[in-house]
Amino acid sequence: METNKLNYYRITATGKIAKGYSFYYWVYRRGRWEKDRKNYVMDKICGYDSSEPEGSPYGFGSTSVMDEIESISYEEAMEIIGSEIVSDLICRWADQFRKEKEEWDKNPEWP
Repeated sequence: METNKLNYYRITATGKIAKGYSFYYWVYRRGRWEKDRKNYVMDKICGYDSSEPEGSPYGFGSTSVMDEIESISYEEAMEIIGSEIVSDLICRWADQFRKEKEEWDKNPEWP
């Protein structure tokens, strides 16, 4: 992993997109990048299994946890984020226009 550029990841279980630079990570949530303050991404990269008891040799390096994250390209990350934004806008507009159409259906007239 190069330390001088952003790396992008997809969390396979949730489909969330994350990015990282050195040991700093962000997760794309609700239309913006949020700093990963709970080390969610780093735990997946290192294979940290929090369900293992303290002192267990299987707490770090769990390949099943490492399989929950995959490295993706910048283009793939932006494509996924773009489709999330479009889907969100469609839902918002559908709600807004549905309400307006219901009002218009009650009293149809030319604007």
